[in-house]
Amino acid sequence: MSASSWPTVGGIRSARHVVPVLAFFLVGAVSLHLATQLAPTGDEFHTLSHLQHGSLADLWAAYRLKRDTLPPAGYVVSWVLAGGFGSSIVAARLPMVLAWASAAAVIAVVLERHGRRAALTGALVPTASGLALLGSFARPYALVFCALSIAALAWQRSFTCAAPRRCAVVLALSLAVATTLHYLSAAVIVAFVTAELLAGRTRRRPRSVLVGLGVAVLPLVASIPLLPRAVEDQRRIPGDTGIDQLPRYFLSVSRPLWPAIVITGCLGVMLWLWQRRHRRPSVRSSSLTPDEVLAASLTILVPVLSLLGMRLTSGVYLHRYALGG
Repeated sequence: MSASSWPTVGGIRSARHVVPVLAFFLVGAVSLHLATQLAPTGDEFHTLSHLQHGSLADLWAAYRLKRDTLPPAGYVVSWVLAGGFGSSIVAARLPMVLAWASAAAVIAVVLERHGRRAALTGALVPTASGLALLGSFARPYALVFCALSIAALAWQRSFTCAAPRRCAVVLALSLAVATTLHYLSAAVIVAFVTAELLAGRTRRRPRSVLVGLGVAVLPLVASIPLLPRAVEDQRRIPGDTGIDQLPRYFLSVSRPLWPAIVITGCLGVMLWLWQRRHRRPSVRSSSLTPDEVLAASLTILVPVLSLLGMRLTSGVYLHRYALGG
């Protein structure tokens, strides 16, 4: 069924919303189950302690007295949301569950041009991978991931929308939110800049996109006075930054997906052999689409830059940092 033949409700193609909504509820259900079943971890106690403050001034005073690897913005968001959700561990996790589920819906929208099955599959992959726990963790990783998903959608739409400057504004704001919540989101900005330079070589691109990517760095610049404290606190955590951490990262993330990866790989090889035998070469263009360029940049550069950044600063690296958060 083509997009033009989708059923309409009030003039809106309602079927286009089915996959994002389905992804939201499926991912939300899994993350909510984990949020209600898992015991709190050490890092989450940092968040819970800040939720007990009576005012933002008290929160800021407590934050300055303690060493912390994260910017204060994540605690501020959790403190504000605690007014509506509560300050228990499950309540502190609920906003992250919603953010993680929202990210899945946004990813489905990004991938909708590849078909509904591909969109739903892509939206479910993070929750089916080794990153699943981040969606039920009372830390800002899910918020970062949601912001980065919105940034990917804005960048994609900047190639086709009639007002690319609006897309550039959304791109800048979403990436600025991510860098406000976690320092290593800077690695994601580098990946976006790389994708923009590569994908824009054969296309006329508005300068506003690169300007937006530059603006997104400003929260990180404003956080420079806090970075030495973050590095000092990071050094107390056991870990290393050896080059072997890169393959370990990919293995850690993909381990739950190995059955699907093996099956998909076998089917791909069988299809390739069948096409060769029947002389039906693929009609696909050899050039990469902007989506593929961005995906490759994020997959390769973010883990590498995250590891390099931690090697040059604290000497400690954890796999979740390669999410860009």
